[in-house]
Amino acid sequence: MPIRVVHGASESSLELSGLPIETVAEKLRDILNIPSQFISYLDGHVVSNMRVLNKENRVLEFIKPFGQKGGLPDFWSKSELFDFFGDEAMERMVEAGLDLESNSVIPKSEVKAWNEWLQISEQPRLEIPARVDIKKEIIQMNGVNYRVDQEMAAIVKCILDAKGAWITTAEMQKKYPEYIVNNRVDNVIRRKLYTHKSGIGDYIEGSWRGYHLTSRKE
Repeated sequence: MPIRVVHGASESSLELSGLPIETVAEKLRDILNIPSQFISYLDGHVVSNMRVLNKENRVLEFIKPFGQKGGLPDFWSKSELFDFFGDEAMERMVEAGLDLESNSVIPKSEVKAWNEWLQISEQPRLEIPARVDIKKEIIQMNGVNYRVDQEMAAIVKCILDAKGAWITTAEMQKKYPEYIVNNRVDNVIRRKLYTHKSGIGDYIEGSWRGYHLTSRKE
C-alpha cells in the first residue's frame, strides 16, 4: 500500500516498503524540497532517519529540526528506543554493544551517537583499548585490569557508551543513579580519572558541554 510522504505543503504517495527513511528523503529531496537536516515523523511518532519502512506504515512527514514540533527528548526508555529505531536497527545496535539490561533510560546524547553510527560507521564505538565492569570495579586497558570504585567505573562506562558524543554529568547520574551519587562528578573525573594509572584519562576530554571520548590526548 502506498505511503503518504509530506513536507510542508508538498506531498506524494508512493510504494516505499523496505526502504530506510534516509533513502526516501534523498530520492524525494528535489520533488518535495526536503531539507538536508530533518526530523522524521512516521504515523505521528518521531523515528530515526534510518528506520526501515514497512507495509503497515501510512504517513511519513519530514520536519525541520527546530520547527514547531520540536526535537528529541532528553531521556529514552527501552520501548521508546524500539519505537524510534525499529526492530532491525535495534538488533544491530544491541549486537554492537548497546546495553539495555543495565540501563533504565538512555540519554539523548547516546541516542544521537547511535543514530549517527547507523548512518556512517561500521564500528559501534570510538576505538580505544578500554573495557569496564562496574560491579567488579574494574577498568581494563590494553588487556590489563585496574581497580576503581563503582562510581568511577560507571562514569567511564557512560563516556564509552556515548561513543564520542558529549555527555553531561546530569545524564551520567540519570543513567546510573545507583552508582553515581556524588554531586561533584567533575571532581571525580578531574582528580581521579584524569590521573588514573590505567591511562583512561588520556582519552577523556571535558568542556562546558560535558565530557566525551577522544583520541589519545597529547
